[in-house]
Amino acid sequence: MSNKAGLVVQVTRLAPEALKAHALLNDLCARYDVGPFIFTTRVRIDPGGVARPRPVLTLGTDSIDDPPRFLAEFLGQQILWFLAGRPVETGRAATALKARFPEFYQQNPELESNEAALYHRVAAAWLEMRALGRFFSTDEVEDILRSHNEARPVYRMMLRNRSAIGEIVEESGLAL
Repeated sequence: MSNKAGLVVQVTRLAPEALKAHALLNDLCARYDVGPFIFTTRVRIDPGGVARPRPVLTLGTDSIDDPPRFLAEFLGQQILWFLAGRPVETGRAATALKARFPEFYQQNPELESNEAALYHRVAAAWLEMRALGRFFSTDEVEDILRSHNEARPVYRMMLRNRSAIGEIVEESGLAL
C-alpha cells in the first residue's frame, strides 16, 4: 500500500501493533515533509522486530507509542540507505571520524563488527539529527536521540561532538 511519501509498506504479520505502525508511518509522512530523506520506497513492518536498513528497510513496532522516536528510527534507516549509495564519501567520513575519535571503537567494539561500520553509524547519527531538526526543536531532537535503545553510545558521543562530526560529514560530501 502506497502513501503520501510514495512508500510501499508491507507488514510481515497482520498483528494489531503492525497495523498501528503502518497507520503511524502514514500519518508521519503526511504530517512531515520526509521526501528529502526517502532513499528507498520499500518498507517492511515487523511486529516485535528491530529496525534495519537491508535488504528491505524494516521497522519494528517497539516505538509506536512514541511517534517522534518512530520517525527517528525510520529516518535513521533511510539515512543508512543514503550512505550505502555513497561509498566513497562515506568511507572518507569514516576515515576522518576514526582519525578524530580513535578511541571510540576501542571503547565500543560490541556495537559493530568493524571500525568502519561504527564510524558510518556516527555519520548516520549526525545526519539523523539534522533531518529531525527540520521537524523538531533542538531540545526535542536531543531527547529523541537519547531515547534510542540501539547504539546509545553512538548518539551520546555524536551529541557531545556534534560540531566536529558535522564538519567531517559535510567536508566528506554527505550533507543532506
